[in-house]
Amino acid sequence: MPNYRFCTLYSGSGGNAAYLETPTARILIDAGKNARALTTSLHDIGVDVDTIDAIFITHEHTDHVSSLEVLAKKHPIPVHILLKSALRYKDTQPEALCNCLKIYDKVPFTARIGDVTVTSFATPHDSRASVGYRFEFPDGERTVRVGYATDIGHISAPIRE
Repeated sequence: MPNYRFCTLYSGSGGNAAYLETPTARILIDAGKNARALTTSLHDIGVDVDTIDAIFITHEHTDHVSSLEVLAKKHPIPVHILLKSALRYKDTQPEALCNCLKIYDKVPFTARIGDVTVTSFATPHDSRASVGYRFEFPDGERTVRVGYATDIGHISAPIRE
């Protein structure tokens, strides 16, 4: 039995969010829909939003980020995001959200959350900046690699790699 789980909470033009859990990390990928829908979806899989260690944003479109403002006010979770996507919030968002942003200026970037190494990769999409993520973590004697990309029209060789 694996020591991790990965699941899509919801996906589509109305909102996008996925969840990865390992023994030492709880990661949310995107935070679309509203905060109530997101926390309900997490609750449905037995996860309290207060236990989330980090949020990784693929791009700034509303269906991927709409719950961030409310989440930041109630649950100050670090939000990993590219600078070009974060500029969406310049001068328009409350200080609570801005304080949560962990901003990266180029792709690829790498972050470590618990036992998970997260590496971004560029994806083609009509946004200011769009990335997918590779998550690497130990599971017993092996290393697990999970790739996540959304809103792409095709899988290019760099994405496949």
